[in-house]
Amino acid sequence: MRQKLIILFILFFISSCVSLPKKNLVYHTIDVKLDLNNSKIDRVIFISSIDVFPPYDTKKICYSYRDYEVQNYSYHLWAAPISNMLLSSLVFSQNPKSKIKFITRNLNKSHYTHKLKILVKKFTHRYYGSKSYAVVDMIFIVSKMGVKKQREYNVKVLCKENTPYGAVVAFNKALNKIMNDFLNSI
Repeated sequence: MRQKLIILFILFFISSCVSLPKKNLVYHTIDVKLDLNNSKIDRVIFISSIDVFPPYDTKKICYSYRDYEVQNYSYHLWAAPISNMLLSSLVFSQNPKSKIKFITRNLNKSHYTHKLKILVKKFTHRYYGSKSYAVVDMIFIVSKMGVKKQREYNVKVLCKENTPYGAVVAFNKALNKIMNDFLNSI
């Protein structure tokens, strides 16, 4: 019995000395570049909420090889949940000279022309055969003087690389396309 414990201890000691190479975590961000100067009318848009359907509102980058399946990358993560990054990107994309302003709180009862709610239904990296795409499905609900309008966007952008970074670049292109088209429509 004592010999077995000694052998077990030696094996445990040797196995604890062996370390497997650790892969570093890589964090990615969203960078929405809005064309805010095309508007002829000054607009103040109050963003009431950005809701992202589960499982996409997470720090994990989602991908899929087939319908009805969601997987996550192990070492490639978002820097923050999608809802936080999208809100921050919209607010920080504006400059003092732009005609469209985004506000997130109505603290001083300031006047806004539009109230906006964003629903992100799908935010995934999707493989179709040997090609991969960033798939973004969003709904914008805009209220202006009590009248609600809804616009839905389902955009699929081809990734230049079949890698997580290639997907991040494609996600940013998809978001830029969606947001600029939306701003031109209101």
